[in-house]
Amino acid sequence: MESEGVTLVRDKSPSEPVALLKTDKSRLKWISWYVIVQCIIVFAGAATVLHCVWKPDDGIYELEILARIMYLYDTNACGKTRSLRQFQDLQLSNETFGLNIIPITNKHVSLNVVTKLSGQTRTYVKFSLGLHVFWFVSAILLHMLISIKNMKVMKVILMIFRFITMSAVIFDVCMAIVYIADIQQSLTKAMIIRYSGWGMTPRQINNPDDFGGWVPIMAATAWLRGGIFFLNLYLVRFVKQVMQKIRGKEVKSRISKLCNVPFPDADYNQETNGKSLHYRAGEYYNKF
Repeated sequence: MESEGVTLVRDKSPSEPVALLKTDKSRLKWISWYVIVQCIIVFAGAATVLHCVWKPDDGIYELEILARIMYLYDTNACGKTRSLRQFQDLQLSNETFGLNIIPITNKHVSLNVVTKLSGQTRTYVKFSLGLHVFWFVSAILLHMLISIKNMKVMKVILMIFRFITMSAVIFDVCMAIVYIADIQQSLTKAMIIRYSGWGMTPRQINNPDDFGGWVPIMAATAWLRGGIFFLNLYLVRFVKQVMQKIRGKEVKSRISKLCNVPFPDADYNQETNGKSLHYRAGEYYNKF
Protein backbone atom coordinates (compact mmCIF):
# COMPACT_ATOMS: atom_id res chain seq x y z
CA MET A 1 0.00 0.00 0.00
CA GLU A 2 1.37 3.31 -1.00
CA SER A 3 0.51 6.75 0.32
CA GLU A 4 1.15 9.63 -2.01
CA GLY A 5 1.69 13.17 -0.70
CA VAL A 6 0.50 16.34 -2.38
CA THR A 7 3.03 17.59 -4.93
CA LEU A 8 3.70 21.37 -4.71
CA VAL A 9 4.91 22.99 -7.90
CA ARG A 10 7.22 25.93 -7.18
CA ASP A 11 9.18 28.32 -9.36
CA LYS A 12 12.83 27.52 -8.62
CA SER A 13 14.27 29.86 -11.26
CA PRO A 14 16.76 32.35 -9.75
CA SER A 15 15.54 35.92 -9.36
CA GLU A 16 16.95 38.58 -11.71
CA PRO A 17 19.82 40.54 -10.08
CA VAL A 18 19.21 44.23 -9.49
CA ALA A 19 21.54 46.14 -11.81
CA LEU A 20 21.56 48.86 -14.45
CA LEU A 21 20.90 47.96 -18.05
CA LYS A 22 23.77 48.30 -20.50
CA THR A 23 21.89 50.97 -22.44
CA ASP A 24 21.27 52.97 -19.27
CA LYS A 25 24.95 52.69 -18.32
CA SER A 26 26.09 53.99 -21.70
CA ARG A 27 23.63 56.88 -21.55
CA LEU A 28 24.64 57.79 -18.00
CA LYS A 29 28.29 57.81 -19.08
CA TRP A 30 27.42 60.15 -21.94
CA ILE A 31 25.41 62.35 -19.56
CA SER A 32 28.27 62.55 -17.07
CA TRP A 33 30.72 63.63 -19.79
CA TYR A 34 28.22 66.15 -21.10
CA VAL A 35 27.81 67.72 -17.64
CA ILE A 36 31.58 67.75 -17.03
CA VAL A 37 32.25 69.59 -20.31
CA GLN A 38 29.38 71.98 -19.64
CA CYS A 39 30.74 72.81 -16.17
CA ILE A 40 34.24 73.42 -17.55
CA ILE A 41 32.83 75.91 -20.05
CA VAL A 42 30.91 77.67 -17.26
CA PHE A 43 34.08 77.80 -15.13
CA ALA A 44 35.98 79.44 -17.98
CA GLY A 45 33.20 81.98 -18.61
CA ALA A 46 32.85 82.83 -14.92
CA ALA A 47 36.62 83.34 -14.65
CA THR A 48 36.53 85.98 -17.39
CA VAL A 49 33.83 87.91 -15.52
CA LEU A 50 35.46 87.65 -12.09
CA HIS A 51 38.90 88.62 -13.42
CA CYS A 52 37.63 91.75 -15.21
CA VAL A 53 38.41 90.60 -18.74
CA TRP A 54 35.43 92.32 -20.39
CA LYS A 55 36.69 95.90 -20.53
CA PRO A 56 34.27 98.10 -22.51
CA ASP A 57 37.14 99.91 -24.24
CA ASP A 58 38.24 96.62 -25.83
CA GLY A 59 34.87 95.97 -27.45
CA ILE A 60 34.37 95.98 -31.21
CA TYR A 61 30.65 95.62 -31.88
CA GLU A 62 27.93 97.80 -30.39
CA LEU A 63 25.96 95.03 -28.73
CA GLU A 64 29.16 93.57 -27.36
CA ILE A 65 30.18 96.92 -25.85
CA LEU A 66 26.72 97.45 -24.40
CA ALA A 67 26.76 93.95 -22.89
CA ARG A 68 30.15 94.66 -21.32
CA ILE A 69 28.86 97.95 -19.89
CA MET A 70 25.53 96.59 -18.68
CA TYR A 71 26.51 93.18 -17.27
CA LEU A 72 30.03 91.89 -17.77
CA TYR A 73 32.35 94.57 -16.38
CA ASP A 74 31.93 95.63 -12.76
CA THR A 75 33.90 98.84 -12.40
CA ASN A 76 33.69 98.87 -8.59
CA ALA A 77 34.97 95.32 -8.21
CA CYS A 78 37.76 95.89 -10.70
CA GLY A 79 38.89 99.03 -8.85
CA LYS A 80 38.75 101.39 -11.82
CA THR A 81 37.98 105.09 -11.58
CA ARG A 82 37.52 107.87 -14.11
CA SER A 83 39.12 111.26 -13.62
CA LEU A 84 37.18 114.37 -14.53
CA ARG A 85 39.54 116.51 -16.57
CA GLN A 86 37.60 119.70 -16.03
CA PHE A 87 38.13 119.36 -12.28
CA GLN A 88 41.76 118.26 -12.33
CA ASP A 89 42.98 121.64 -11.01
CA LEU A 90 40.34 122.00 -8.31
CA GLN A 91 42.01 122.86 -5.01
CA LEU A 92 40.35 122.17 -1.67
CA SER A 93 41.00 124.58 1.17
CA ASN A 94 43.03 123.36 4.12
CA GLU A 95 41.94 126.18 6.44
CA THR A 96 40.88 124.72 9.80
CA PHE A 97 39.77 128.02 11.38
CA GLY A 98 41.58 127.21 14.60
CA LEU A 99 39.73 123.91 15.09
CA ASN A 100 41.58 120.80 16.14
CA ILE A 101 40.92 118.83 12.97
CA ILE A 102 43.10 117.22 10.33
CA PRO A 103 43.35 119.32 7.15
CA ILE A 104 42.01 117.95 3.87
CA THR A 105 44.66 116.68 1.49
CA ASN A 106 44.46 118.22 -1.96
CA LYS A 107 43.51 115.51 -4.45
CA HIS A 108 42.21 115.40 -7.97
CA VAL A 109 38.50 114.73 -8.22
CA SER A 110 37.65 111.31 -9.60
CA LEU A 111 34.37 109.69 -10.52
CA ASN A 112 33.50 106.11 -9.66
CA VAL A 113 31.22 104.54 -12.24
CA VAL A 114 28.37 102.96 -10.28
CA THR A 115 27.59 99.73 -12.14
CA LYS A 116 24.66 98.24 -10.28
CA LEU A 117 23.68 95.69 -12.92
CA SER A 118 27.20 94.39 -13.50
CA GLY A 119 27.67 94.13 -9.72
CA GLN A 120 24.53 92.00 -9.48
CA THR A 121 25.73 89.89 -12.38
CA ARG A 122 29.01 89.32 -10.57
CA THR A 123 27.09 88.05 -7.53
CA TYR A 124 24.92 85.76 -9.66
CA VAL A 125 28.00 84.39 -11.43
CA LYS A 126 29.62 83.55 -8.07
CA PHE A 127 26.50 81.69 -6.93
CA SER A 128 26.30 79.85 -10.26
CA LEU A 129 29.98 78.96 -9.98
CA GLY A 130 29.42 77.34 -6.59
CA LEU A 131 26.42 75.41 -7.89
CA HIS A 132 28.43 74.13 -10.86
CA VAL A 133 31.21 72.95 -8.57
CA PHE A 134 28.75 70.58 -6.86
CA TRP A 135 27.33 69.57 -10.24
CA PHE A 136 30.83 68.88 -11.54
CA VAL A 137 31.71 66.68 -8.54
CA SER A 138 28.44 64.74 -8.78
CA ALA A 139 29.04 64.09 -12.49
CA ILE A 140 32.55 62.77 -11.77
CA LEU A 141 31.19 60.45 -9.07
CA LEU A 142 28.51 59.21 -11.44
CA HIS A 143 31.10 58.47 -14.12
CA MET A 144 33.48 56.71 -11.73
CA LEU A 145 30.83 54.55 -10.00
CA ILE A 146 28.67 53.77 -13.01
CA SER A 147 29.53 50.04 -12.83
CA ILE A 148 29.09 49.65 -9.09
CA LYS A 149 27.03 46.63 -8.07
CA ASN A 150 25.65 48.13 -4.86
CA MET A 151 22.40 49.69 -6.04
CA LYS A 152 21.87 51.52 -2.76
CA VAL A 153 24.99 53.57 -3.41
CA MET A 154 23.97 54.06 -7.03
CA LYS A 155 20.55 55.34 -5.99
CA VAL A 156 22.15 57.87 -3.66
CA ILE A 157 24.48 59.10 -6.42
CA LEU A 158 21.63 59.37 -8.91
CA MET A 159 19.47 61.18 -6.37
CA ILE A 160 22.22 63.74 -5.64
CA PHE A 161 22.98 64.21 -9.34
CA ARG A 162 19.30 64.69 -10.19
CA PHE A 163 18.77 67.17 -7.33
CA ILE A 164 21.75 69.32 -8.36
CA THR A 165 20.75 69.17 -12.04
CA MET A 166 17.23 70.25 -11.15
CA SER A 167 18.64 73.08 -9.01
CA ALA A 168 20.79 74.28 -11.92
CA VAL A 169 17.80 74.24 -14.27
CA ILE A 170 15.59 76.17 -11.83
CA PHE A 171 18.38 78.70 -11.18
CA ASP A 172 18.84 79.27 -14.93
CA VAL A 173 15.11 79.89 -15.38
CA CYS A 174 15.05 82.38 -12.50
CA MET A 175 18.06 84.26 -13.90
CA ALA A 176 16.49 84.38 -17.36
CA ILE A 177 13.35 85.94 -15.88
CA VAL A 178 15.42 88.49 -13.95
CA TYR A 179 17.40 89.53 -17.02
CA ILE A 180 14.49 89.62 -19.44
CA ALA A 181 12.80 92.06 -17.04
CA ASP A 182 15.65 94.53 -17.70
CA ILE A 183 14.17 95.29 -21.12
CA GLN A 184 12.06 98.04 -19.59
CA GLN A 185 15.28 99.85 -18.60
CA SER A 186 17.03 99.18 -21.91
CA LEU A 187 14.59 100.20 -24.59
CA THR A 188 17.31 102.33 -26.21
CA LYS A 189 21.10 102.18 -26.21
CA ALA A 190 21.25 105.48 -24.34
CA MET A 191 19.01 104.01 -21.62
CA ILE A 192 21.42 101.10 -21.24
CA ILE A 193 24.36 103.44 -20.74
CA ARG A 194 22.47 105.68 -18.33
CA TYR A 195 20.85 102.81 -16.40
CA SER A 196 24.22 101.07 -16.09
CA GLY A 197 25.76 104.10 -14.36
CA TRP A 198 27.97 105.39 -17.17
CA GLY A 199 27.98 109.17 -17.57
CA MET A 200 29.16 109.25 -21.18
CA THR A 201 28.42 107.35 -24.36
CA PRO A 202 31.38 105.38 -25.79
CA ARG A 203 32.56 106.61 -29.15
CA GLN A 204 31.82 103.21 -30.75
CA ILE A 205 28.07 103.58 -30.08
CA ASN A 206 26.15 105.09 -32.98
CA ASN A 207 22.48 106.06 -32.92
CA PRO A 208 21.93 106.00 -29.13
CA ASP A 209 18.17 106.11 -29.67
CA ASP A 210 18.08 102.72 -31.39
CA PHE A 211 16.48 99.71 -29.70
CA GLY A 212 18.78 98.23 -27.05
CA GLY A 213 16.59 95.45 -25.66
CA TRP A 214 18.67 92.86 -27.51
CA VAL A 215 21.25 93.00 -24.72
CA PRO A 216 18.98 91.63 -21.91
CA ILE A 217 17.49 89.19 -24.42
CA MET A 218 20.98 87.89 -25.17
CA ALA A 219 21.75 87.72 -21.45
CA ALA A 220 18.57 85.73 -20.73
CA THR A 221 19.37 83.36 -23.60
CA ALA A 222 22.88 82.89 -22.25
CA TRP A 223 21.54 81.95 -18.81
CA LEU A 224 19.22 79.43 -20.48
CA ARG A 225 22.26 78.08 -22.39
CA GLY A 226 20.34 78.30 -25.63
CA GLY A 227 19.01 74.91 -26.75
CA ILE A 228 21.18 73.10 -24.18
CA PHE A 229 18.69 74.13 -21.49
CA PHE A 230 16.09 71.72 -22.86
CA LEU A 231 18.68 68.95 -22.90
CA ASN A 232 19.29 69.58 -19.20
CA LEU A 233 15.55 69.11 -18.65
CA TYR A 234 15.87 65.74 -20.39
CA LEU A 235 18.67 64.79 -17.99
CA VAL A 236 16.37 65.30 -15.01
CA ARG A 237 13.66 63.17 -16.61
CA PHE A 238 16.02 60.38 -17.72
CA VAL A 239 17.73 60.05 -14.33
CA LYS A 240 14.29 59.83 -12.71
CA GLN A 241 13.38 56.99 -15.08
CA VAL A 242 16.58 55.11 -14.22
CA MET A 243 15.84 55.45 -10.50
CA GLN A 244 12.31 54.13 -11.08
CA LYS A 245 13.74 51.11 -12.95
CA ILE A 246 16.03 50.32 -10.02
CA ARG A 247 13.15 50.58 -7.53
CA GLY A 248 10.99 48.38 -9.74
CA LYS A 249 13.67 45.67 -9.91
CA GLU A 250 14.16 45.83 -6.14
CA VAL A 251 10.43 45.37 -5.53
CA LYS A 252 10.30 42.50 -8.02
CA SER A 253 13.28 40.84 -6.33
CA ARG A 254 11.70 41.12 -2.88
CA ILE A 255 8.40 39.71 -4.08
CA SER A 256 10.19 36.84 -5.82
CA LYS A 257 12.05 35.92 -2.64
CA LEU A 258 8.85 36.02 -0.57
CA CYS A 259 6.85 33.90 -3.01
CA ASN A 260 9.57 31.29 -3.58
CA VAL A 261 10.72 30.37 -0.07
CA PRO A 262 13.01 27.36 -0.47
CA PHE A 263 11.96 24.06 1.16
CA PRO A 264 14.22 22.74 3.91
CA ASP A 265 16.22 19.71 2.94
CA ALA A 266 14.91 16.35 4.15
CA ASP A 267 16.61 14.91 7.19
CA TYR A 268 16.79 11.13 6.86
CA ASN A 269 18.57 10.64 10.18
CA GLN A 270 15.56 11.46 12.31
CA GLU A 271 14.69 8.93 14.98
CA THR A 272 11.34 7.21 14.57
CA ASN A 273 9.20 5.64 17.27
CA GLY A 274 6.99 3.73 14.85
CA LYS A 275 4.07 6.05 15.33
CA SER A 276 5.10 8.99 13.05
CA LEU A 277 6.01 9.38 9.43
CA HIS A 278 8.71 11.73 8.13
CA TYR A 279 8.61 12.58 4.48
CA ARG A 280 8.97 15.54 2.14
CA ALA A 281 6.12 16.89 0.01
CA GLY A 282 6.20 15.35 -3.44
CA GLU A 283 7.56 12.04 -2.22
CA TYR A 284 5.82 8.98 -0.88
CA TYR A 285 6.47 6.60 1.99
CA ASN A 286 6.48 2.85 1.37
CA LYS A 287 5.13 1.24 4.50
CA PHE A 288 5.78 -2.31 3.39
